[in-house]
Amino acid sequence: MIESSLPDMRTYQPAMQEAAQLLPLPEVAPGGTEWWVGTAAVSTEATVVDVPVDQPNPEANTDRFGELLAKINQLPDTTSREVVLDPARPDTITTLGDLQNNGKGWKMHLNFDTNDSQKATTITGVLERLKAAGAITDSKVGNGGGTQTDGYEDAPGKEATIYVGSKDKTDLIADYLSAELQGQLTTPTGDALRDDIELAPAVMGRFEVYGADPEFMQYSGVDTPVLKDYAANVQFGTTDAQKAENLTKAQEASKAHLQEKYGAYYTGSQLVATSTN
Repeated sequence: MIESSLPDMRTYQPAMQEAAQLLPLPEVAPGGTEWWVGTAAVSTEATVVDVPVDQPNPEANTDRFGELLAKINQLPDTTSREVVLDPARPDTITTLGDLQNNGKGWKMHLNFDTNDSQKATTITGVLERLKAAGAITDSKVGNGGGTQTDGYEDAPGKEATIYVGSKDKTDLIADYLSAELQGQLTTPTGDALRDDIELAPAVMGRFEVYGADPEFMQYSGVDTPVLKDYAANVQFGTTDAQKAENLTKAQEASKAHLQEKYGAYYTGSQLVATSTN
C-alpha cells in the first residue's frame, strides 16, 4: 500500500478562495468515506441536457451492456505504464493498473431523486452489474456524497459516485450510463457543476489521485487536482485579478504535469494520438 505524506493544504485555502471566489468544500466527519481538503473552483455551467425523470426509457436496449463490454475489451492499453508517485521516493513506483484497481483516476457522479426508491434500486443495480463485470472498480450511492449524507454536510449533485480509472473506459461508461439510465437521472447540480466536467448528458466526472500521489491536492481545479507547489503560489498577489491569474496558472501547470506523468490514462488515447500526429 502506498502511503501519502500530504501536508494540510488548508494553509492555502483562504487565499485560494479569494483568488477566484472559491467556495469551501465540506469535510466528511471521521468514519466517512472521504476527507475533502483545499478548495474547488466554481465552474461555468455545464452544457447538460435535462433528462426526463418520470418517463420509462423508450429506447431500452438489451444489447447495450454486451456492446459496452466489447468496446472496453477493444480499448488500447493505457494502464500497464509504470509511474513513480513520489519523485523523492523511488520505492513508490507502481503501475497505472494498480492505481485503477485502487479507485484512483477518473470517477463519475450521477444526480437523481434520492427519495424515489425505484430509481435508487435501478441505478444501484446497473452499477453493481458494471462492477461484477469488471467494467468499474467500485461505486457508492450516498454514503458521503449527495443531498443525503448520513448526518454529514450535503454534497448535492453527487448522489452516486462511480470509480473507473482510465479516461478511455470512463468515456465509454459515461455514454452507456447516460443512455441506460435515461429517465432515471436528473440534471447535474451543486458540487458536480463546481468540481466536475460533463462526460455525457447527465454524467459528470473528474480525475483524482489524492491519497496516492503526494504531488497533488484533492481539489482546487475544475475536473483536475492542482499541484501542491503551484497551489502555494496562489496566495501571492495584491489584487483579486492577480490571485485569480495565479490560480489559472496553477491549474494549467497541473494539467500539463498530469498529462506528462499519466499520459493516455489521464487524457485518453485519442487525444494522445492526435497530439503526436
